[in-house]
Amino acid sequence: MKALLGALAKEGMLSIVVLIVLVALTWMGGEYLEWDVKLRVLIIIGLLAVFLIMYVAQKVLAVRRAMTIENQLRAQAQMHVQSTIPDKQPEIQALEQQFQEALAALKN
Repeated sequence: MKALLGALAKEGMLSIVVLIVLVALTWMGGEYLEWDVKLRVLIIIGLLAVFLIMYVAQKVLAVRRAMTIENQLRAQAQMHVQSTIPDKQPEIQALEQQFQEALAALKN
């Protein structure tokens, strides 16, 4: 049971399961309620469209939050570089360069 819950808790998996259940309920429930096939198909297309819009919006927001955090870290690092003793600035700049390279490697 824990393995099943763990698998469902993974990113997006639970929402896909909910979408499948809603599509199945729409199809079978629509048949029970004697809805026209075209109406059921339109409802299912609507459900898929809402799911897709929500998925894209979540991804866009995640990227924006990541960029905000990255920019804040860079600004904070820049403040620390400026406030260091002039003797240590080349060393700090070398560390900053390594940090930038590490960030670039993580992004790829």
